[in-house]
Amino acid sequence: MESVARKRARTFVVVGFALIAVGSIFNVIRVVTSADYFSLASGLTLFQLVLSPFVGLVSAWSWWWLSKIRVDTGEQTSFVRRGFYGLALQNVLSTAMVLALLFQLPAFNRDSWNVAPFWAQFWGSLAVSIGFVLLGREFAIDAEDSNDADHDGEAVVA
Repeated sequence: MESVARKRARTFVVVGFALIAVGSIFNVIRVVTSADYFSLASGLTLFQLVLSPFVGLVSAWSWWWLSKIRVDTGEQTSFVRRGFYGLALQNVLSTAMVLALLFQLPAFNRDSWNVAPFWAQFWGSLAVSIGFVLLGREFAIDAEDSNDADHDGEAVVA
């Protein structure tokens, strides 16, 4: 049975990636509705703009499943924890980059619609970081469940 703390950690990760996707969608809307965007944009820029929201949605979907992994040994637990802590650090750095961008650009009014995508990405990255730290803390050996045939839909790293 999965703990409430682990479900909460998984929720942080998935909601964070969903916020990043929402920020990307806001960005698509903002950029596409700007004057003369299509006449100035290249095909590659359009491809990147359209692909960006899908990256966040696929990340949320994949991390939902990856956060259900269970472990059988102390060594596996250590590896999984280190991986989640590394991912948390990577997301903290991403959060810092977005925050620096928000405060580096003096032309932006930080309260305007134009920076809403950056705020969504900031809060999403921060939530993902918190979720990864919480997931790293929640991994423990599931030895009593490792011999059972039914794992409540969770994968066991072997």
